[in-house]
Amino acid sequence: MAINHKKLSVCLSLAAFNLIIGAIVSFFKLPIYLDSIGIVTSTVLLGWRYGIVCSLVTVSAGFFLINPYLPFYTLTSLGILTISHFARKFNFFSQPVKIIIVGLVLAVVAAILSAPITTYLFEGSTLSGSDAITACFISVGKNIFSSVLLSGFSSEPVDKIIVALISFFILKSLPKSFVEKNDFRYYKD
Repeated sequence: MAINHKKLSVCLSLAAFNLIIGAIVSFFKLPIYLDSIGIVTSTVLLGWRYGIVCSLVTVSAGFFLINPYLPFYTLTSLGILTISHFARKFNFFSQPVKIIIVGLVLAVVAAILSAPITTYLFEGSTLSGSDAITACFISVGKNIFSSVLLSGFSSEPVDKIIVALISFFILKSLPKSFVEKNDFRYYKD
């Protein structure tokens, strides 16, 4: 694959966007993340290869800038880009109703992939806002894995629907001439 410098620039800008949003969310300890908007947008706009670059830059730089636990969630970010790739391939980025479905699928995948990491590597605590939700489930007698999984199923749908909708509106706002001129994959209806 030859490197397209315009696509790489957009990809790295989207990774920076992830880091900025992720840092804001982390600072306020919100029970959502919003740090995958760039991964979804990059994958849909530029293709899965650039989605991988965006994902790896996000988790690597996020180690230093947001949360030292972030690199351990590389598999989760790759799951997010895989779902985004297939959603684009099957034209799910064409209508807001379909985007909500994409957000829900992203949520299930992210919760399932993240739960074992959070449970077994970090004993349920990752310095994020969702730790409070996990603690609530533990306090009512759930075991740590169930608590982490239920926390994920509680916060991820909100997070990933917002992520998918923001990505959708970013993509829809791009001028068609800009998309075509730069040979991006996403085309408006």
